Amino acid sequence: MNMGTTERTTEVAVMRELERDPKVCAAHIGVTARGGAIVLTGNVSTHAERLAAVIAAERVCGVRSVANEMEVRLRGASIGQDADIAETISRQLHWNTLVPETVEAEVQKGFVTLRGTVEWSYQRDEAERPINLIEGVYGVTNLITIEPSAKPGPTDTEH
Repeated sequence: MNMGTTERTTEVAVMRELERDPKVCAAHIGVTARGGAIVLTGNVSTHAERLAAVIAAERVCGVRSVANEMEVRLRGASIGQDADIAETISRQLHWNTLVPETVEAEVQKGFVTLRGTVEWSYQRDEAERPINLIEGVYGVTNLITIEPSAKPGPTDTEH
């Protein structure tokens, strides 16, 4: 089997996986295979859909890496304003008891940047998780740092 046939087979397998995933609308996504790498192009309606498409492509056997070149383009007239997005994020962070008050968000043209410090990795992930689902968010950059409060004692480091 030549390289072109293998790449075409991988492209078809990725496209089928995208079509099977209920979180993805595959109609607006293009798939190209290049030596074990998949390039996803086109547009999706939410940042969450963009992430789901990458995860779906990664599930296909033979895919070693995914280049995410998809753009978030909101369909219809429901484009969110930064102030509305920021207000929604503020409520999400306030009501989520797993996220400490040290976490802050900045919204600029639909792109969200999270900053602050947490003690645990799950808190960092929990701060980002619901933001990916907010309509009008094009992308999230998570700059939250993990700073554990417990430091190893002298007996913990000796062995």
